[in-house]
Amino acid sequence: MIGFFLSAVHHPRPCLAGGKTCPRCARPDPGVPGRAVARFLLVLLLATGPIPAMAENAVELMTEAELSEMRPYAQQTVILRLRVSHSSSVSGLDVDPVHAMDFILKPLAGPPRTTRISGHQQMTTDFVYALTPLSGGSLTLPPLQVHATLDSATLAGAAPRVVSARSQPLSLEVQALPESVGALLPLYALDVALRNDRRQRLQVGQPFRISVVQNAAGAAGDRLGSAMALLDSADFKVYPGRSSTSSRLMRNGQLLQGQRIDHQTLVPQRDGQLRLPAVTLPWWDIGSNRAEQSASTAVSLEI
Repeated sequence: MIGFFLSAVHHPRPCLAGGKTCPRCARPDPGVPGRAVARFLLVLLLATGPIPAMAENAVELMTEAELSEMRPYAQQTVILRLRVSHSSSVSGLDVDPVHAMDFILKPLAGPPRTTRISGHQQMTTDFVYALTPLSGGSLTLPPLQVHATLDSATLAGAAPRVVSARSQPLSLEVQALPESVGALLPLYALDVALRNDRRQRLQVGQPFRISVVQNAAGAAGDRLGSAMALLDSADFKVYPGRSSTSSRLMRNGQLLQGQRIDHQTLVPQRDGQLRLPAVTLPWWDIGSNRAEQSASTAVSLEI
């Protein structure tokens, strides 16, 4: 393009002596300031930067989806990570929700994590989900649709635009639990504990609070069952309270740890040394492929 403008504004004129063009008599046309115009056009071209088509091509979306396990058990929660590679001109990313009858897909709490992988231009954003297949057999996770909003500043004043990309579908083989064990929750570990405030003064007819705490490796907190009905004792009246759940990633983001806390209010019916029985919860051990039970320690209380 620059060469075209140079040839247009700087051309030889006929030689005065012989009527022909020669290199010695070649001069810029007096009517066109050739060098000044060329410099102006060159500066103008460099100042305007890339044209919109070039900027749009630079915003190339690349998506990659991966699972923490490819052969989970039915009802086992695994981690799905969707990694989106994009340029710094992307001002927003959204992923379409996915609904299906044979699995549950929930985004984990918190905003997606964005990091720079090459200077200030190339970036990656990770979306993390909890995937729970509901039954055994072959399962195909459909592609995840990603939409990127482009910063209008990179498109030479144009309005913000949206480009889209799709991840590849994922296929996994879901293992079914043996029919003999019933509907157990597949986990890597489960810990159960009873907690009470030892500073409380316990008296007959006076309520006090106790909590059943479950910590599980391999499931979100809201996947853990209630333990409210397990503190059954003739020595106490039991009144269910509120429950709270939480979840967090561990082992470099490849395993989900969940917690559930069930609060209960107890009223002693007699005095003396009373005992709260242990709370026992069955579950399926993914590591050993067998049914297990976790129990809290029984608690003795002086009323």
